[in-house]
Amino acid sequence: MIQMTSAEDTRLASSATKPGSHDARIPLLVMIPLAVVVLAVMFWGFETHTRAEVIQGSFSVPDQVRTVLVEIDVGSVTLSAGERGEVSFTGRTLLATTTKELLDRAGAVPITLEPVDDGDPSTLVLRETPMPEGFAPPSPIDGSGAQEPQPGTPVLVTELDAILSVPPDLPVRIVVRQGNLKVDYRRALTDIRTGSGAVVVTSVEAELEVENGNGEILVDKHLGPLTLRGNGLVRVSLAQIRGPVDIVNEKGEVGIFLPNDGVFRLSARAPASQVRNEFGLPKVSIGPAGSKVEGEVGSGGPLIGVEAKAGTVTVAKNK
Repeated sequence: MIQMTSAEDTRLASSATKPGSHDARIPLLVMIPLAVVVLAVMFWGFETHTRAEVIQGSFSVPDQVRTVLVEIDVGSVTLSAGERGEVSFTGRTLLATTTKELLDRAGAVPITLEPVDDGDPSTLVLRETPMPEGFAPPSPIDGSGAQEPQPGTPVLVTELDAILSVPPDLPVRIVVRQGNLKVDYRRALTDIRTGSGAVVVTSVEAELEVENGNGEILVDKHLGPLTLRGNGLVRVSLAQIRGPVDIVNEKGEVGIFLPNDGVFRLSARAPASQVRNEFGLPKVSIGPAGSKVEGEVGSGGPLIGVEAKAGTVTVAKNK
């Protein structure tokens, strides 16, 4: 059965853009570092001794480097635009364990970001220093299936929070197992992935790939192709439509905000909920509770594909 977009759908779509909602166009989230020590006390039940250390570093970028890869276990990363020919970082590491003696032993080798030779001269790899010998990370609480520490092995909790500066025209990939990611201004391929945390991206003028296993994703003022895989609230705002968009959200709402004068083809699906749109495209019921909206705005244009497997989809106009 075909149902034309109703006044109620328009009202609901419009309300999603009002101040106070989780909209990518409101002031961006303040990235709060993970409270690792508190988690240690709450979930692993040991008294903690902690130490925070300032870290910093810089690396020249050889001419043959075409990509920067950053890998962190637990922590947060803010990616900003840096000077040509150099990658640098500043931040802190936090260590927590059960005794001062163990803390002194664990801190003998600083945990920081260090370059790693992976055999590919076209990629500059920066990886978190491995866990000190004789220690183990705590038992996982995120269902990741990470290995349990051996009995008798002292547990060490680590967190690395860094502001990373990379030339905006150099492609970058950031992988964080657990933590927050914030990206400001890029002009090259940007690929960011986290297993759990919040992701905030603004002003990427190139292809963007985002994957978040559990947490919110906010993409603001985007200009370029976008591939997004989420499992939480998703909000995306396009400054211009410069390429295809492919959004799949496993659980949670999706809101996408498009230019008033945009030209595009839309395929929006919510198999278990409703699709609302402000562009006057017809809505079709699917299944007992789902709906979809497909059609063109203007003539031709890139495909905007959106699917919320367990939540609503709102396609609204940028205000």
